[in-house]
Amino acid sequence: MFLLRSLAGLGLSLVISLVHAGSEPVLAGGKLLIAGGALQSDNRAVYRAFIDSLPQPAGDRIAVIPLASGHPQKSAQAFRDDLIRYGVAAARVVIVPLAVRDDPATAGVDESRWHRGAYDSEVLKLLQGVGGIWFTGGDQMRIATAMLDNSGAESPLLQRLRQRLAAGAIIGGSSAGAAIMSNPMIAAGDSLSALTRGFASSYAATGQQERGRLFLHPGLGFFEYGLVDQHFDRKARLGRLALALTRMPAARRLGFGVDENSAMLVSLRAQSFKTLGPGTVTVVDGRRGSFAAGGGRLLAKDLRLHILSDGDIFNIDTGQALIADDKNAVVGEEAFAYRPHSGGGIAVGNQRIDQILGFDLLDNRLAARIERYSFDAEGRGFIYRFRQTGASAGYWRYDSARRDQYTALNILFDILPVDVKVTPVE
Repeated sequence: MFLLRSLAGLGLSLVISLVHAGSEPVLAGGKLLIAGGALQSDNRAVYRAFIDSLPQPAGDRIAVIPLASGHPQKSAQAFRDDLIRYGVAAARVVIVPLAVRDDPATAGVDESRWHRGAYDSEVLKLLQGVGGIWFTGGDQMRIATAMLDNSGAESPLLQRLRQRLAAGAIIGGSSAGAAIMSNPMIAAGDSLSALTRGFASSYAATGQQERGRLFLHPGLGFFEYGLVDQHFDRKARLGRLALALTRMPAARRLGFGVDENSAMLVSLRAQSFKTLGPGTVTVVDGRRGSFAAGGGRLLAKDLRLHILSDGDIFNIDTGQALIADDKNAVVGEEAFAYRPHSGGGIAVGNQRIDQILGFDLLDNRLAARIERYSFDAEGRGFIYRFRQTGASAGYWRYDSARRDQYTALNILFDILPVDVKVTPVE
């Protein structure tokens, strides 16, 4: 059971009417399962969502594509084993021979010879009639460069995947397998470097993708509503996602950040997604905000944030949210009354976005604005400013694992460049 929360009255009346302006129609029929990385084998909700979304759950085959992984056979086998653990017959799961790196754990097989599998007619036969496709984690650039040629033309295998999706299949992936869902895709960079130094013109290397300037690259584009980012909570990727939106057409400046061990189950037919797992999905709406360069760094004002937690459904087409009915509204019924710290670093609590917006802002009657600061060793920095308005809404529950879970809607968000003087006191 869910409670319908219309977002039209929260300043979201334009959410959907602008999403597809100037873009190709979304493929109808299938589903996407976009997991934020670090997916745990005991995450029953995510695995069951994938299995139960197969067009014919009792018989459809599932193809596992380990292309992104540096240990392709090992990572594919691990996901296959998990599916079997959740009741899928072993014969239904096929590992697609598509990889660019040799797996040192398989002495008798050189998986690097699979790099042209996306153009191999025998490999394409493995995908005939499959109901589910799963991309393992690793480096999303390996997927993109194997599935697309240098001109951006699609490989026969990618074309086959689109056909299966349109026919009702589900395509899922975790970490790198999530990043490739959008087009463009985020390939590398961290928030601090992105906001203080901007975009990179080339991709450095797999081992350096966690640091440095933001690098965008063509993705596979199964998810056409906006940009996808993953490992969102642990790797603090709000800043880099906001900067990435500046390279999107104004009508498509929507970002979707998925936390670790969590996922968004997307129905392309309904044009909506459901949040699954202990983390959240953060929607960054930059279509009515403003972007500029302040001292060569990003200046962003009036972006809108929405944080959806487990069980919440966000309908991108209608601009409505379905909030799980075991969550309680917090605005007007705040549990806390304190002046929260505006600051940054390891000494400031509530580091995650949902914690900041839940504990410190929406569930706190003495706060209407909160700031977080970050800066590098040279003193180049920025302020994240979160603002509650009369249109903001929040919901809370204590889940079965004894965790606080917050949902936050319609929070205004600014990014302001600052310079600080760093003078350590011995």
